[in-house]
Amino acid sequence: MRKTGILLCVILLVLGCSRSKEEKIVLRIGDIAVTQQEFENAYEALQFVPEEMPPRKAFLDRYVARKLILSESEKMGLDKDPDFLQDVQIFWEQTLLKMTLARKMKELAAQVDVSEQDVQAIYDKHKEKMYPGKEFSEVYSQIKWSLLKAKQNQALVQWISSLKDGKTIKVDYKALGIEPEE
Repeated sequence: MRKTGILLCVILLVLGCSRSKEEKIVLRIGDIAVTQQEFENAYEALQFVPEEMPPRKAFLDRYVARKLILSESEKMGLDKDPDFLQDVQIFWEQTLLKMTLARKMKELAAQVDVSEQDVQAIYDKHKEKMYPGKEFSEVYSQIKWSLLKAKQNQALVQWISSLKDGKTIKVDYKALGIEPEE
């Protein structure tokens, strides 16, 4: 028991000293300590909300209220509720997927190229139906962009397919209510 107490004190001491001088505590709400950087990050996150930025004092009042409600939620055990944890898991997966795909698409965009001959071939093939009365120079950018996006998507599909290489994937189609493909 005594060893646990000493270990807890050491951990708290290390955590307390680990904050740099830049991380000044600017707000205390019970046992919740908020650094200036945490507060600034929360305030700046509002830039992505379409409504007008509130004055800092109004934001502070809402921020304190939010922290108090979150603290109460934890006391109620809602942070351990299975429905909440499932929602967090889904959000985490969606965010991670979005970031991974965005990063991979950026990488693939640098690798994919569309030549003038590719654009010309599409124009020649579809000029009567898709581009009637339009000159090549008028639709060049549109066709090139469409081809670029199609090639990037094709490269992404190939990359996703390559992720399956060497992996065993077993599916119980019956349990999922899906007719197996032949």
